[in-house]
Amino acid sequence: MSEPTYLIRVEHDPTDPTLPWSAKVYRITDHGHAVTRWGSTEEEAVQAAQAWMRAKASEPEPPREYFADESGELATASPSGY
Repeated sequence: MSEPTYLIRVEHDPTDPTLPWSAKVYRITDHGHAVTRWGSTEEEAVQAAQAWMRAKASEPEPPREYFADESGELATASPSGY
């Protein structure tokens, strides 16, 4: 196992009826707050934080472009000049 990069601090707010658990993610290198994710359970909040870390470590997909008409139908070919 590699050295830890993040710290996940889990907190509970019993006054929040929907998402009472928060998982705050901090960078270990500078103690900076990276992101907060919420859940209805502690486990759900931690899993949401872990999902963010996995996504952050992944390569982004390249941008894509689509042409569409006023009704939102995608064009099958790009207009001339593009």
